[in-house]
This record gives sequence, structure tokens and C-alpha cells, in this order.
Amino acid sequence: MADGLDDLEIRHLRYFLTVAEVGTISGAAEQLRIAQPSLSQQIRRLERRLGLQLFSRGARGVKLTDSGQVLQEGAEQILRQLQSVIEAAGSVPHIVRIGVCSGLTPQILEKVEELIGTMTESQESQGVAIREESSRRQADLLVDGELEFGVVRLPVDRDGLLVTTIAEYELGVAMGPGNPLVGRETLTWRDLRRQRLLRFDDHRGPEYIHMRLDRMLLSGSHSEVHCADRDQCALFALALRTADDLVALCPKETAEANAPLAWRPLVDPVPPRERLGIAAKKGGPHEAMVVKLACGAGHGH
Repeated sequence: MADGLDDLEIRHLRYFLTVAEVGTISGAAEQLRIAQPSLSQQIRRLERRLGLQLFSRGARGVKLTDSGQVLQEGAEQILRQLQSVIEAAGSVPHIVRIGVCSGLTPQILEKVEELIGTMTESQESQGVAIREESSRRQADLLVDGELEFGVVRLPVDRDGLLVTTIAEYELGVAMGPGNPLVGRETLTWRDLRRQRLLRFDDHRGPEYIHMRLDRMLLSGSHSEVHCADRDQCALFALALRTADDLVALCPKETAEANAPLAWRPLVDPVPPRERLGIAAKKGGPHEAMVVKLACGAGHGH
């Protein structure tokens, strides 16, 4: 019996119930809008699958056997229960799950809030669940389907993602009020040679090693690198305020949001920049939204 159920489909039960209700194969075929020979074949195939004779056939049509009557009652109950389950599943509010990297400026948070509003509107969502995750961790969660969108620092080195840039900021030097560099209006990479650079690990700031530190080495600044762990990341402003030889590279807005930190621009032909993006899984249900954002912004990859 179990083997016979492997190929059983909802349509087979619907065919059976229609024939039982109408009483003739021809009338049921007309109601179902399928060919009569095809319906006859499907009913016989169903009987073979179940190992039961469901109808007795006569000149005036078909009549349910005792086994057929039992199956009719059970099939009707199954379809009613299935409909109830589908309706219950449809009533569950859709929650859009969004990842956000840490250290976003108030301006970016406002922009992310606007984007979330656009996303949830288009998805007819009834709720949003936001979780803070590193950019690299978000990439994995997006591909695995545990997140629907991600606000990430670029670049994100992960196949299977569609990403578009939503913001780009020039980076300068943030420092505490007691740092001796506060008195300068602008700074160069060489000015940082006696400072310790506060940076986040590659999971949280994927461009730091690849761009910022390379530039420091090329400029001959030879600064010591002070790597922040997960807890220190949340307390970077406190670290800068309490150490007069510690600096960080960040957008001006980040320093202003953590007063009394000071911020000075870097003199560089191509100042370092931070890029933030919206990411979704390629080929997933939300790919179209990222494509739309990319078209509106004029970029994407």
C-alpha cells in the first residue's frame, strides 16, 4: 500500500471524487475538461496503485463499491484538511529577515530604513526582523536562505550574491581630543607613523587589510596596527578617547556621532572610501528588488 501511495497526487483524488459525484466517466471528463479515455485510464491506474476496485461499471455509468465509499469519505476529509492548512499557512505574517553590518552612521541608518520600507512594501510583508552580522557572515546567511537582504560593507567575496552599492563615503582619521594630531586641519599617511591604527578584523571590515593598510605601508608610515575584537568594535569610540596614540579610519559622520571625537581628512590623490551595499541571493525571490535598486542607482554587480 505504501508503494502505491508514492505516485498518488491530489489530482488523482479530485478525478476520483468527480467521477463518484457525477456517476459517469463521460460526464466527469466534461466537467474536468479532460479527454474521456484519459480519465478512464487515470481511474484504472488509481485502482491499480491502491490495489482496490473503486467502481462497479454498468451500462448507465459507474457506482462506488464499498471500498470506493470509504475512500470517498476519506478523500473529501483529506482535501478539506489540506485547504484548512493552506489557509492557515497563508495567514502567517511574512517576516523579511535583514542583516545589517555594525558601525553604520545615522545617515546610513536612515537610508537603510527607507530601503527596508520599500522592500517590505513590495513584498507585502507584515514585519521585519533585523539582525547585526558581519558582512562575511551575512553573505553565508543570504546564500543559505537564512536572510533575505543584507546591508554589507563592500567588497563581499562570495559567489551566488547580487549586490548593489547604496552609499559611498570618504574616510578620514578619527581620534580622541587628547591626540596631538587634533591641531592639524588635514593629515597625510606619514603623519600616522607614530600612531596605532585601530582596525576591525576582516570579517567586519573586509577592505582594511586590502586597501588601507597597504597604503600605509607604501607611504612608509609603518604604523602599529591595533586590531579590535568583537567587543572592542562596539567600544571603539571609548578606545579612541582614552588613548592619545590611537586613530581609526572612518567616515566623518561616524566621528561626529561619537563626540568629542575629532575627524581630519586625509591628503591623498585618491582618498580611501567605504562602500556599503544591499545584497540578496542570485536567482532568489528578492533578486528583482536588488536589480531595481541597482538600476535606480546606476550601478551594481
